[in-house]
Amino acid sequence: MPPLRFLGRRWYIGGDEVCMLAGPSIMFEFFLAILALSPGRFDQLVMGSRKGPLDALGIAHVVGMINDLILTVMSVQGATWEEQKRVHIPTTLGFRAVVEVVKVIITIWLVVQCQLLVPATYKQASLPHMYWLGPAWIVVGLQICDTSCRLVLVLLLTGPKSRSTRSLDEQALLLGPFRMVFGILGRIAGTGGQEKLVVQLLSDYMHGFDWTLGDLYQGSILLQASQGTMRRTKTPRRIEELGLRSHWGEEEDRQLAGSCGGAMLDLPPASDKASIQDALHHLGFAVASYGWAVDIMFPRRGRGCCKNATKCWTRFSQASSMDEKIHAAGNAECATELLAEWPGHRDSQLVFYSPHGGVNVPRFCIFADKSEKNVVIAVRGTLSLGDAFTDMYAKPELLEPSLITGDGEGPHYVHLGMWEAAQFILRTIKRHDILSELKVLASWQEDTLIDGSEWAIAQGLSLGREFQDALLGSELPDCTGYGLVVTGHSLGGGVATYLKAMLSRHCPEVRCFVYGAPPVFSTSMARHHSRNMTYVVCGDDLVGRLGLRNMEFMRDRMVALLERCTFSKVRVIMTGLLHSLFGWNGIHQLILQTFEQPVTEEAVHVLGSDVQRQLHMACVHAGQPLYLRITPSPTACCGWYATGSPKFGAFLAETQDLQEILMNPDSFLHHMPERYRTSLEGALCALSPAGTEAEGNRRDLELVEMASQASKPLIDRNTLKQHHHHHHHHHHHHHHHHHRRHRHEKPVPGGPPEAPSCAPAWAPSQPTACKMWDLGGASWASGAFGAMVHGPSRWRPVQVAAKEEWPTSQKQMQTQAQT
Repeated sequence: MPPLRFLGRRWYIGGDEVCMLAGPSIMFEFFLAILALSPGRFDQLVMGSRKGPLDALGIAHVVGMINDLILTVMSVQGATWEEQKRVHIPTTLGFRAVVEVVKVIITIWLVVQCQLLVPATYKQASLPHMYWLGPAWIVVGLQICDTSCRLVLVLLLTGPKSRSTRSLDEQALLLGPFRMVFGILGRIAGTGGQEKLVVQLLSDYMHGFDWTLGDLYQGSILLQASQGTMRRTKTPRRIEELGLRSHWGEEEDRQLAGSCGGAMLDLPPASDKASIQDALHHLGFAVASYGWAVDIMFPRRGRGCCKNATKCWTRFSQASSMDEKIHAAGNAECATELLAEWPGHRDSQLVFYSPHGGVNVPRFCIFADKSEKNVVIAVRGTLSLGDAFTDMYAKPELLEPSLITGDGEGPHYVHLGMWEAAQFILRTIKRHDILSELKVLASWQEDTLIDGSEWAIAQGLSLGREFQDALLGSELPDCTGYGLVVTGHSLGGGVATYLKAMLSRHCPEVRCFVYGAPPVFSTSMARHHSRNMTYVVCGDDLVGRLGLRNMEFMRDRMVALLERCTFSKVRVIMTGLLHSLFGWNGIHQLILQTFEQPVTEEAVHVLGSDVQRQLHMACVHAGQPLYLRITPSPTACCGWYATGSPKFGAFLAETQDLQEILMNPDSFLHHMPERYRTSLEGALCALSPAGTEAEGNRRDLELVEMASQASKPLIDRNTLKQHHHHHHHHHHHHHHHHHRRHRHEKPVPGGPPEAPSCAPAWAPSQPTACKMWDLGGASWASGAFGAMVHGPSRWRPVQVAAKEEWPTSQKQMQTQAQT
């Protein structure tokens, strides 16, 4: 930063990034020079005067190698903003271009002089000539490949025209490629030109910054190291310590103090076990809305990867159209299968799966949750290109004061894409009277959001016959007296937040469960809609912290770090790679030295941080977020091998604690639905009396399901004995007296065993199926109630022998374990 200016253009590469291309070029030039200057022992005998082209080509490669070496040395000099130390790079590149032209001319001379393209040369050639023609063709072929690759690289790196001096009026360097990419994707997704809004947001975001991809990568490494240092030392840094400008103030200081690089200090633990159980229960609906993608994003427990891939391919190949292949094939079937395997969803029924999806038209499902007596509207997260554009339509849309915005002072604003998506769902539900058919709502209040215009028809959607086809089952369940719940993960969570706000006028007791969704409310609207709102964020989830203002704060932090960093870009990138691959802690020492450096006027001017920019308004979460902390296990062998399992816990956070965007490898992994399920299950185990912390293997989670009284299959006695022997090992003292007291008790016929203390309270009393799974030697129960696991890849099915009757209580199970 700024990019290289050469031949009257700005290039998509900085002067301090030339070494990344010149370094590998040195080795290739050395190899070609050796090959050209050493054709074999028949040189003088066979070639005679024709040896001149090869010698000249070898010398040209030597000159090119020296030139690349000089470019490498010049490129690694100075920090990113120290342009004066790399001022001669354009001249050296010009000489390098001349060398390439000379090599092309020499190659043509070699082909003509040695008559390599003349057929007679090969017919009349003697054996010594044939020995020489082979190496000559190898040299020519490698030279053609070398020249072609360099030409393609030049075409890819050549940017827009540049002025003689740097000007803020110039378009941001990366905006041109972004505009081209979004234009192509917009045509594919059918946005109708709305992708220009995304490009405009990017233009505002990058205004005044001549970023290259290398600059972005270097800034992300420095930011990751800065956050890692804060997390490790548990010491947040203030705005003035970070060197940020005056437009960032006390609010950002509070955010940094609350987040502390992801350490999330001084959070009170969440002791309400029922709320965590509710969050885990409704997560099942949010995940089931993904349909066919469940087999990829959320592998079935007990089903191997090959079975998942085979089933996905079967559904894909049976679909008739591409839209059906990508979005519709097997959606309802997958959602039903997942709920059958999820804890507490034995009686849950999928009623409706939306037939359409696109830009601002999200897919959603409607379920009848008979165990909890709720009708659940689940909105799918990002899965298609249209969903991605809905995410990126993040322009704040100002709303007029109304019943939805509340009585608080404005301004009231929302995420444009998600707001329109929620309006579409609400119009769809009302147009077809779905909630009235389910007997959840007796009537609808007048609402301009859904009665004002036929927005869905304007989008070219026909929802008549296709809606009827999307209704599952010949008869709708009678949901009289049921409550209403809205849920979603990622994009679906943001849309569900707005949908809950719209439905609250028609159904005041509607509840909402949101997982990993970005903050989408203004401060006053978040305060107004905080009731019955449960927001869950897992670990370092990136999406749960995304927002335009948060991204602007992250951008300015990276620029502030680049202003102070006196190390070369190559050193920073190599240090970051060593830290990521091998856990080398030199990155922390590098960032501490960066904070000690003063900020110079040259750095401020070159990096463009002195430009006044208009910031977007902040968005916050509604209600008090439930934060799921993941404590990673220690690692060995250069940071590659985890020596244990992670630990989980649930804490009560504030929305200001979740405003700092975290940059680390876990930021994306913690957003996955499987990680949310694992963390919620671990948090439940951590609240059980058996222990204060839950490990990934769930050794404290003992859950044995009962079959219906009609079939009454029994768990294999040997498996049960191993299970209780494992439990007895960890709780020896308590079970010693317990076993002695009940050793001679007679079994009581009928009835299921008692659920252990860490089992969720919402378990069905009489599940209909029971399967046993083996996890590393320990046996666990699964089926209608399910088993809680750390990862799906470690499960494998175990056959269970049927017996004549079930043990009827925990006491009888312990008695059997003794015998």
